[in-house]
Amino acid sequence: MQLGDTQIELDETEERLRIVYPLKRNRVAIAIYVVLAAAWVVGLVLFVWWLFFPAVDRQMGDVPGLLRFFWVMGVVLWVYMWARVLGRRIFRWLQFNLAQRELLFISDESVMVRRPVSIFGLTDAYAREHVGRFYDNDEHDCLAFPYGNVKHILFGLTLDEAHRKTLLTYLNERYFPYFDEDDEDDDE
Repeated sequence: MQLGDTQIELDETEERLRIVYPLKRNRVAIAIYVVLAAAWVVGLVLFVWWLFFPAVDRQMGDVPGLLRFFWVMGVVLWVYMWARVLGRRIFRWLQFNLAQRELLFISDESVMVRRPVSIFGLTDAYAREHVGRFYDNDEHDCLAFPYGNVKHILFGLTLDEAHRKTLLTYLNERYFPYFDEDDEDDDE
């Protein structure tokens, strides 16, 4: 089912509501992250090659034990930082920018935001009991919802303003029908 005259598709089952909307790709960001991913892979391969096949023959047996220990720990730390931290961030942002659509799953237990890229992709799940009313985030020009102590969880970053308003109205009427904005202002 289409939501109004938008490209937003709704699919409802007994367990959950699935909302699908297309994303606009940022070709500049994709190019930057492809270059960063290629540099990351080349750097990892060169480092591993240099580690096992050094240009200068290292006589590790001549190095004192404590220095050898620190060398190994430095290598392990560097590989961890390179592979786990840097690589994960680069490939996460690459997947974020490669996605052609975003899916929002809302059930009684959770809210899931998914950006699929083939069989891969990013999926973030949030417990529904900690999800607040959906709102239009003017700072980032997208939709968002408060989650626990986090200020906002963003989604729908490339939706046009009219489509954002339509989706926002639908979500809030469906999941927060008795919400009174005046009550929220009184709490502050």
